[in-house]
Amino acid sequence: MPNHVLLLGAGFSFNWGAPLAAEVSDSLLGQVGRDAHLQAVLRRHPRNFENALSEVQRDYLDATTSAEAKQRLERMQAAITTMFDRLNATFEPPRDFEFCYDVHFSVSRFLAKFDSIFNLNQDMLLEMRYSGQILTASGVRWDGFASPGMRPLPDPLLTGIGDSYKRRWSPLAPPFSVSPRIQPHFKIHGSSNWVTADGRDLLVMGGDKALTIREHEVLRWYYQEFQERLAIGGTRLMVIGYSFSDGHINEAITEAARKGMLTGMFLVDPKGWDVLGPPQPRPINVPSPLDEVPRLGGSARPFRATFAGDTFEHRKFMEFFNP
Repeated sequence: MPNHVLLLGAGFSFNWGAPLAAEVSDSLLGQVGRDAHLQAVLRRHPRNFENALSEVQRDYLDATTSAEAKQRLERMQAAITTMFDRLNATFEPPRDFEFCYDVHFSVSRFLAKFDSIFNLNQDMLLEMRYSGQILTASGVRWDGFASPGMRPLPDPLLTGIGDSYKRRWSPLAPPFSVSPRIQPHFKIHGSSNWVTADGRDLLVMGGDKALTIREHEVLRWYYQEFQERLAIGGTRLMVIGYSFSDGHINEAITEAARKGMLTGMFLVDPKGWDVLGPPQPRPINVPSPLDEVPRLGGSARPFRATFAGDTFEHRKFMEFFNP
């Protein structure tokens, strides 16, 4: 049986109103207030707020005893947290997850076909909009949808009526496991509502993401799951809205392709295959670059439009699951 893996980037959540990375800097400008230094940093990186955060992180690491550098980093992180809280609040039910009333074009039924979902987004779109529909969407296959290795933290102030996005989650103690009846949702870069045991945000942003992942057992395990599930023979990978800007993610994909375990990749992006960038020459004994990963097809049309009733394009998505 083929192994179907889904990898999501910011371009996926964009279909439900989430900002792309290029749009976040404008939002953060208002959050950092009158801090002229942070305003200048964000203006230097108008298309990538993670580069702006990385610059602030470097400034702090270069001067860890500086109270000013620490305050700037905390202010930047607080601005990002506020942005995510505002975004997640818009995902609160009963807002619809579907773009069409025809079940043939159901996004939930489409997602339920995957053996595993890996998510580079830190928003709560799937937790808020998809998880409650998986029982009907999957038939008898799944009993639920969850991020393994995580547990909700008790909070008596949360009623669940319009404030479920405020619920915080924290990692369980290892060893971690995946329930065969729960569709696994691996958020490799953490989540905006996750915290560590000592109360720190469990998000991977800015510089050296691979190093940050290694510092957290649950995220390290998630990345290992990504590598191992791509390495299952007959794996078919669909990628939606990912810019291919994270070296550790690209490395896992190219390594699986080099070993011949990854049958191929189906790419969904407005730029089409051009999102991979120009082909690069490959020296001997170097893992194959992304442009050499076998291609199973793709779609450059907006995901939202496809699942709103575009019969021609939708058929390509469904053919991805054919042996």
